Amino acid sequence: MLHPKFLNEDHLEHWKMNLLAVSEKHRLVVIAIGSKLNFFKLDLFTCKVNSLVKDMDLLNDNNTINNLKLVRCAQRDFVVTVDDGAFVRMVYLDDLDKDPIKFLNNHPGA
Repeated sequence: MLHPKFLNEDHLEHWKMNLLAVSEKHRLVVIAIGSKLNFFKLDLFTCKVNSLVKDMDLLNDNNTINNLKLVRCAQRDFVVTVDDGAFVRMVYLDDLDKDPIKFLNNHPGA
């Protein structure tokens, strides 16, 4: 279980914290909170979350993330997010400091 001390947001609404992914390969737990991603180190032997690795602002005009998925593309692993503003982000799991790939769905029906 994730201890609340790892989350530096005391005012979080629990219904906005329902998006989570686990990468065994990269030993990461990823949690979408509002418009941000939090990456935590995962101990594979104890299955415990050890520490916050990165708190990432997706620069998506503060739109709430509503979908999160781990994908493999071009021999690399990504976390892909989609939010309420139709912003799509692909975050590199092997290099969290690298700028995510950014898309915007500006189709009239989006």
